[in-house]
Formats: sequence, structure tokens, C-alpha cells
Amino acid sequence: MSEDGIPSPPPKQAPCPRVPLDLSAAQSNGKSSEVPEVSRLVLGCQHLARYRDPFAFLDAAYAYGINAFDCAVAYGTDDILGRWHTERGIPRSKLFFLVKGAHPEGDPGVAPNRVNKAAIEADLAKALRELRTTYADVYMLHRDDPEEADLPEVAACLDKIVRDGKARAYGLCNWTPARIDAAAFAASERRLVQPAAFSAMYSMTLPKTPLYVDTTLIDETARYHYVSFGKPVFAWAALCHGFASGKYDEKECANATSGMNKFVKAKFGTRENWLKMQRARIMASKYRCTVSQIAVAYVCRTPGLDAFAIVGSRSGDVSRIEEAVVGAHVRLSEADWAYLDLADERESAAREEHAEDVVAFEAHRKKALKVAKAVQRAEFWRKVMDVCGLRSSLRAWAFRVGLIGRSVKLADLS
Repeated sequence: MSEDGIPSPPPKQAPCPRVPLDLSAAQSNGKSSEVPEVSRLVLGCQHLARYRDPFAFLDAAYAYGINAFDCAVAYGTDDILGRWHTERGIPRSKLFFLVKGAHPEGDPGVAPNRVNKAAIEADLAKALRELRTTYADVYMLHRDDPEEADLPEVAACLDKIVRDGKARAYGLCNWTPARIDAAAFAASERRLVQPAAFSAMYSMTLPKTPLYVDTTLIDETARYHYVSFGKPVFAWAALCHGFASGKYDEKECANATSGMNKFVKAKFGTRENWLKMQRARIMASKYRCTVSQIAVAYVCRTPGLDAFAIVGSRSGDVSRIEEAVVGAHVRLSEADWAYLDLADERESAAREEHAEDVVAFEAHRKKALKVAKAVQRAEFWRKVMDVCGLRSSLRAWAFRVGLIGRSVKLADLS
């Protein structure tokens, strides 16, 4: 913060910030539960095979301080990452591999689910072979199968993987909070290793509905659950597939009949999302950075959530990674984060929703107060007449003038 109270601009050449990562579930396999200095940004490796020179892209990301990699058997790019780190001679202990398996062999919702012991073990074996490593830092189930997955069997399988040292810990990707609770209970009931990390779509802006079948969004309600879990969360689509970068115009999208603007209108065009983008531009001016960097900071600075933002590029554009790294250095205050999260809007809406109840309560309170005063006044005159010995002789008169005995209708108390 500068002397005039304006936030200092984020450093443009500083490497990606790194933080210790506690994977307490890994203690059962003899490995240290702490993975030292994991970058707050995780490089998404889904599109590596598209790049003209993927090694150059990986070199640049590592030079920017990113040492965490989002890998998945379904991506088909593990071999590229494995060849890169071995040819470059980078010690395995300096890298963090988030490995995902058990994804359907085809489109989710169409191809059969594979959340079973055989698929979990086969995918991990393939990933370790292609990544040229003996262990994953976190092995995640890429999808859930709420209808057919045998949670006790799955928990026992993952427990053995961790105890055998093939993974420091395991986690769950695209599982709802309720299903995470169910999986944790299945493990706890059998005294097995607990899930130690989670992954879901989390961004400053969110689509109207999940973009893919059987994926999960971390909205306001779900966020409270993830905070209560107290485990690291790896946020995929941290820039909401480019919408949170600020490159789309609300008016152009509203009038669009084709192209990306039409897609944006259909998937992201909500009042809340456009308002968040307006506020993100204000925050970008305040913190002297780009809207994309504000979106990255929003994820990384979520209060109470140990969030890691998964970032990448469809085309291999290294400048996207450089921009995201700068965003990881933006130190949003809690007040500014709440402003981006529309906390004031929700409070205002809640007040309006209960406005009629407040009016009704106030009317009831006034009636009750009026009745209470009448009762107090009647009791006062009863005591006066008792002291003066006049109660019996003046009783009829008092009733007539209304000093005591004033009737209280039950309707006044309703």
C-alpha cells in the first residue's frame, strides 16, 4: 500500500507465489505430509498436445514460478509433461503433480462411468508411467458416479494407493459437497485415509448451469461447505472460460444472434455476472492491474478457502500465464473481495425480501405495547384504591369511567 492509500501495483517480474501445502492424509505412507512451496497457480495441461512447442510453454511457466501441474489421463498429455521434466533434469521433489483418473472413456453422461477399483488403479498406473514418476502428489477421481460407485470399495482402493506410496494423498474432483461427505464417512467408518483435497469449477463469475455433464460449481452455498472442509481446493476454469477476463461487452452480447457473443449471453449473461464484471473493472483501476488479474486474485484470496487457481491456454499463449502470475500477487482486501462477490447486493435483497415481515412485526409490537400500557394503568389504580380502602365502594364507578378493568381483546395480541 502506498503512502496515499492506493494499493501498489502487483510486481510484473516476480515469480508466482508459493505456499506450503499440508496433505495430512499422507501421513500414513511414511512420506512427509507437507509438499514444500506449491505455486498458488496450477498449470492446466489439457491442451499441451495442441501447441507447436509445448516444451517452450512448460519452460516459460516454470520460469514464472509455477511448479504445480494439473494432469489427467483423459487429457492425453501426461507423456509430454513426463518427457519435459526428465529431459530438463528438474528434480521430482520440486514439482507438484495433481493427477486425475477414473474419467469415462468418452463423453460424460454418454460413456459408462469408471469410478471403480479396476479403473482407478489402471489409470494411476498409466499416469505414473507416462509422467515418469513413482508417485502422484494428489491423485483425484476426475468424476463421480452417484448411482453405482461402491464408496467402501473406492475408499479402500484409494487408501491402499496412499499407503503404498503411489500418491501422497487422494482427492475428489467434480463431487458435490454431499457426496464428499458420503465418501469421507465411508473412509472414516472403516478407519481409512480421508480425502485431502478437492477440485471443482470456481470463478468470480459462474455459468447459469454447469457447462459439462456431471461437473460441479462452487457457488455461494457450496463455498461454505468447502470452507468447512478445511482442505485445499483446486479451482478449474478460474477465468470462467475467458468470460471473467473482461473481454466481452454486455450490450454486444445482449444483441448477439450468433458467434461467441451469443454463447456468452446464453451461458453467462446474468445480471449478477455483468455486475461483477463492472465491479472487477473498478477494482482493476484501483489495484492498477487487468480485469483478468482481479479474477485470479478473487479465487486465490477467497476468505477461509485454501484455493489454487488452475490456469492455462488453448493456444499456448505464454502471455496468458504471465498475466495470471501477476494476478496471483494482487492482495485484495476482504472488503474489496466482498464487493466483487456482491455481498452488499445479497444483504439488500434479504432486507427487501423480509420488508413485509418487518412492517407486520412493527405493527404487532405497537399493539402489544399499547395493551401493556393499559394493563399497567389498570394495575396502578387497583393499588391506589386498595390503599385508600375505596376499591369496593368505587368499583362500579371505576368501571364506568374506564380507569380499571379495561378489556383486552385477544385480537390485539395476535
